[in-house]
Amino acid sequence: MEFKYILASLATVAAIGASAQGLHQEIDVEREIVPVERDATRINTLPTLVLPPITPARLPFSERVVTARVPNSASPLDPTAYGDTLAPSPWRGYAALGIFPLYNVDFSAGYRILDTSRSRLSLWTQYDGRVYSKDRGENYDTRYWRDHTVSAGLDYDQKIGRKSFLDASLNYTFSSHTLTPVYRHHYQLEADRVNFNAAYRSRAEGLTYRIAARYSHFGYCKQDMEWTPAKQNLFGLDLGGKIKAGETSWVKLDADIAVLSTSKHTNCMEPTAIDGGESSGLLTLSPAYLYTGKNFDARLGARLNVSFNDGNVFHVAPDVLLGWHPSSYFALSLSATGGVVMNTLASVNDITPYCDPFSVYGSSHVPYDFNGTITIGPFRGGYLQFFGGYARANNWLMPFSTTTPFNGGLMFSGVDINGWKPAPSIGLLYDESLFNGVDMKGWHVGVAVGYDYRDLFSISLRYETAAHDNRAVDKGYYLWRDRARHVFSGELTVRPVSQFEITAGMEWRCGRNMIDYKITDMPVGNSPSLLLWPVDLGNVSNLTLGASYAFTPSLTFFIRGENLLNHRHIILGDRISQGITGLLGASYKF
Repeated sequence: MEFKYILASLATVAAIGASAQGLHQEIDVEREIVPVERDATRINTLPTLVLPPITPARLPFSERVVTARVPNSASPLDPTAYGDTLAPSPWRGYAALGIFPLYNVDFSAGYRILDTSRSRLSLWTQYDGRVYSKDRGENYDTRYWRDHTVSAGLDYDQKIGRKSFLDASLNYTFSSHTLTPVYRHHYQLEADRVNFNAAYRSRAEGLTYRIAARYSHFGYCKQDMEWTPAKQNLFGLDLGGKIKAGETSWVKLDADIAVLSTSKHTNCMEPTAIDGGESSGLLTLSPAYLYTGKNFDARLGARLNVSFNDGNVFHVAPDVLLGWHPSSYFALSLSATGGVVMNTLASVNDITPYCDPFSVYGSSHVPYDFNGTITIGPFRGGYLQFFGGYARANNWLMPFSTTTPFNGGLMFSGVDINGWKPAPSIGLLYDESLFNGVDMKGWHVGVAVGYDYRDLFSISLRYETAAHDNRAVDKGYYLWRDRARHVFSGELTVRPVSQFEITAGMEWRCGRNMIDYKITDMPVGNSPSLLLWPVDLGNVSNLTLGASYAFTPSLTFFIRGENLLNHRHIILGDRISQGITGLLGASYKF
C-alpha cells in the first residue's frame, strides 16, 4: 500500500509543473502610500574651536618705588611690540611750547631720526625757564630770581633676534640758578651734567640676564672768583640675571659696582686749602628668591653693601616684598628695604639746585624701611587705601640753615647733638642751606580714596602725616626733607567730551621747617656753643586749575595755572617760591 501512495504523489507534482509553463498573464496590484511626518530632534552637539596648548606668560617680577606727577604731554600710547620688533608709533616727532608772564617758558621737542621695526634713534631737547620778582623784604641788588635749565639727548634702541635688546642713551644738561649771597651782592650758580647709559638684555632657556654700564659727570662751573668748585665723575657697572626654579619661581642675583671720583676743590673752612682728588666706591650684591602665584607674590632677598674709602665697610639691609590679593577687590602688600645711598653732587642737586658748590658729602645708610599698604577696590569705580611705615636712616642728608654774628659765615668742627652728625667740614659763603648727616627715625601713615565714573570724571583724595618733632632733630620721616607734619592733596578731572578735559587740584603741606643753628659766642678750642631751633618754611598751599583740548589727533591746546592762591613759601635753599604762575600753549605730533 505504501508504494501505491508514493506513485500517486509523484503523478500530482508532475501535473502541476506542466500547467505552470503556460502562465503568461500580467497582474496589477494597487496600493496607496500615505507619508508620515516625524518631529525633528535638535542635535545637542555644537561645534567647538580647538586651540593648540600654550604656556601662559607671566609678567616679570618688578616694583615701582618712585612716584611722580605726570605733566601735560603729547605722548601717544604705543601698541604692544610683537615678536622680534619694536613697538610701532604713527608719530615720528613732537613739539610742545608753554609760556606765562613774567617769564615762564617750557619747550620740548623730539624726533626719531631712525624708526624701523628693529632699530630706533631718537633726538630730544628740553628747556625750562623761570624769572620772577623777589619779595619786597628781600634786600638784594637784583630784583629777580632766575632759573634756566636746558637739556638735549640721544636715545638708541636695537632689537637683536627675538630675545635680545640693546639700549643706549646720552644726554647733556646745563643749569643756571640765582643764589642768595652774603659776601657778594649777586651770584648765579651754573652747573653742567653728562649722563651715558648702555644696557644689553637677553633671555635663553629660562635664564634672563642683563649687562649695563653707566657714566655720569656733574660739576659746578667756575665763576668770577678764585675759589674752585667741586666736580664729580661716576663710573658704574651693573650685572644681573634670574633663572627659573620652577613654574612660578625664580632665583635672582644682581651685582652693581660704582666708583665716584671727586675733583680737587676749595675747602670752605680754609680757602687756601684744597680738598678732593680722591675716589670712593660701592659694591652692592642683591640675591633674592622670587615667587609669582595666583593670589600671592613674594620677593625674599637681601642687599649687601661693601663701601670703599667711604665710612663703614659692610652694611646689610633687607630686600623683601610680599603681595597678597585674594580677590580683585582686596590687596595687601608689605615691604622691607634699605641699603647704602651715595650722596653725589648730582643727587643733592636733584633735591634742591640752590646748593653750596664747595661741599661734598659722604654716603647715607638705611638699615630698614618698612612699609605696608591695604587696598580695597576698585569696586564700582571706587577704591580705598590705607598705608604707612617706619624707617631708620643713618647719616641722612637733611637741610640746615645757619646764622652767626661774625662775618655772616660759619666754620666749626663736627659735633654730635641728639643724633645729629654735621659734615666733617662746613663753611658758608652764601646764605643758602647746606646738608648735614642726621640719624633719622620715624613713622608715617596715610589714607587715600578715589572714584572714577566711566570716562566722565574722576576724583582722588590723599592724606598723610609723619612723626616730625620740632624739638628733636633726629625725629621724623627721612624722605620728607622739609619736615612737614601733614600733607593733603586732591584732584578732580572732568571730561565733558572725549577731546576736552578740565583738571583741578590742591596740595597742602603744613608744619614745614628747617633746623637753624647759631654760634652764640666765639668758639673756644673745638667746643663751640650752639643753639638749634626750627625755622618756619611756610605752608605749601598750591591750588591748580588746567584744561586741555585735542583739536585734532596731533594738535592739543592746554592751559594750566598754579599757586592760584598766590601763597608764597620758602624753598629748600632759602629761596622764596613764585606767586601765581602757569603755562599756556600747545603740543603737536607729526
